[in-house]
Amino acid sequence: MTNDTNGMATSVDVTNESGIQGSLTQQTSGNNNHKTPTRFFYDHPAVKNHGKGIALQDLVSFMESFNDYVMSRIKGVGADQYTKSTGQLFETFSAKETKDELLAELADAVAYINFIAIKVIALQIKETE
Repeated sequence: MTNDTNGMATSVDVTNESGIQGSLTQQTSGNNNHKTPTRFFYDHPAVKNHGKGIALQDLVSFMESFNDYVMSRIKGVGADQYTKSTGQLFETFSAKETKDELLAELADAVAYINFIAIKVIALQIKETE
């Protein structure tokens, strides 16, 4: 992992079991919440072998790499939004605030799943035309 001058994670170096090395680069500007994984994921054997049979070790490798990407977001945009001088913001939440936050995050997740469903259906229609 590398850090910028502010000590924020800017990338996570990854080597999977297939020997592929890559970097999950993260932009560190405070106003950009749309972090995009690099081409590393596009070239990952689990993605390339999708539909042809993904080996268990490639599936596990992808999951580990994606979790590294998640952690880089926590260290980047998550740190900007949730790290306070006394610890993490969630530590101060009451039970009601915790439930409210969870419901909001679940609503966001459901929205994104619907967005993806629309995209997948649109792509499927294009394939059949």
